Amino acid sequence: MTQQKKLTLIDLNRFEKELDKTKKISILDNKYEVNIHTTFKDSDIEDLLHDFRTIIEKLSNTQNVELRNVYSIYLTLILRQFTDIPITEENEIVELIRISKVLKNKGITNEVFNEIPQDQLDYLTQKVKKSSDALNQLLKDTEVENGYTEPKAVGSDSEKESS
Repeated sequence: MTQQKKLTLIDLNRFEKELDKTKKISILDNKYEVNIHTTFKDSDIEDLLHDFRTIIEKLSNTQNVELRNVYSIYLTLILRQFTDIPITEENEIVELIRISKVLKNKGITNEVFNEIPQDQLDYLTQKVKKSSDALNQLLKDTEVENGYTEPKAVGSDSEKESS
């Protein structure tokens, strides 16, 4: 059995450096360079999910925004969180939609996503799914605690059986 050592500040600093590594890519026919994180940190994923939830809440209260923009905004938030593309830190929906359209229409979204390590995209997808499942379960639990039950559909099996 190997001897265990104490975790030190030096170790933590080394871990942080490892987690903060980026890869430099060229986009738009080598005219621009973009740095991409090679490791998607859990804390960054949490920030991304928080921002996305905030935007979803805003969207649910907004009349003039089409829901088809949600996916584009999500991709833009990923680029904001895991690259150095200058995307506004404000979660203003109209501005994020504008930026997401520019990124998409110039092909930047595709170029950058093609360079993001697949294992990190898979990890992000797994974390998003877990978060979504946990949120759905929380909502169900809250509904049960508050006495909410699903309304029965007209002509459901339970109605037919009691006839």
